[in-house]
Amino acid sequence: MVNVENFGDVAVVKLNGRVDVQAALELEKEINDILTSGFSKIVFDMNDVQHLSSSGIRVLISTLRRAISNNGWVRLARVNQSVKKILKLVELENLFTYYDTIDDALKDVK
Repeated sequence: MVNVENFGDVAVVKLNGRVDVQAALELEKEINDILTSGFSKIVFDMNDVQHLSSSGIRVLISTLRRAISNNGWVRLARVNQSVKKILKLVELENLFTYYDTIDDALKDVK
């Protein structure tokens, strides 16, 4: 469900499958480990996400809040149309910055 790679001071979290209640619990633990390890810049690779539940959305928002409080950020890369629809439906599509590729997300130094 979760695969993490580090690129300098950025953690890239590759998600896949259904990010439902059970997967969100695993993701939350992984994100906690990432943030407590000193990373505050996170890119979520959403390319292989088939479904994003409210629990998954909660983890994304929580991660964003924690990252910002540590002078970091959260970016979403390779977001497929079904996930974009879900985020738009719950009026969160403008909360995150979207990138077509992981490299684009890593290159944007804002």
